[in-house]
Amino acid sequence: MYTLRIKEKTRKDIDDEFDEVYENFNLGDSYSVLIKDKTNEFYNVITAEYPDTKTDNMLGLICGENRKEFFIEEYTPLKQFEYFIMSDNGQTFERL
Repeated sequence: MYTLRIKEKTRKDIDDEFDEVYENFNLGDSYSVLIKDKTNEFYNVITAEYPDTKTDNMLGLICGENRKEFFIEEYTPLKQFEYFIMSDNGQTFERL
């Protein structure tokens, strides 16, 4: 089983400290990482599942075997994300 851990850092103003939130999501026994501009499958999923979603600030998409999908977003001065795939024993399997 794989778990996606997302570290979200946000702030209201560029001079403020970041607030940090960690979230964990079960991906199932397998997952795929679809990188924008590297695979047409990224655009196929976006067009079929998220037709009204802008992809300007998106780097890619994580697709779990359990049909859960997560956007990989670019950093901005006010919002930053870090993405980790964790294994069953809690160790980092992959950092995205």
